[in-house]
Amino acid sequence: MAQSKGHKPGKFRLMGVGFWFLGELLGFVIGIMLASGGGSDMAILFAYIPALGFAALGAFIAHSITKALPDMSAEVVKANVAVPPEIR
Repeated sequence: MAQSKGHKPGKFRLMGVGFWFLGELLGFVIGIMLASGGGSDMAILFAYIPALGFAALGAFIAHSITKALPDMSAEVVKANVAVPPEIR
């Protein structure tokens, strides 16, 4: 998506992976804190449910940021370039 808008895709791919990973980690920590009060052996399983939710939220945010990028393709930039009056 970023490449079709004239941006280098590498940093946006890295952002997507990073947001997914950090969201999963944050969700797992929150899930552990919520599930640890029960003392159940299933606490890890219940902690992973919010981890997946936060990971999906991170991926959605990264996708939304990439989708909102301005179009910097050569045709669009060329069409939007202001020409000074003295050159016309």
